[in-house]
Amino acid sequence: MIEQTPPDIMTTEERLSEIASLLARACERLRERAKLKGYTRLTPYISGLHAERKCNHYLR
Repeated sequence: MIEQTPPDIMTTEERLSEIASLLARACERLRERAKLKGYTRLTPYISGLHAERKCNHYLR
């Protein structure tokens, strides 16, 4: 079982640290996905995701 501290009893510093950790993990996952698709930089991969989302939105 994962030990979790409820946010309402965390200090501001602990909450900010948790948010920073989550964002760092999300960025790392994006970098890994971009690398798997052959991108050497994250920006073109993210731009492609945005363009893909727009395109899919119009198909609905």
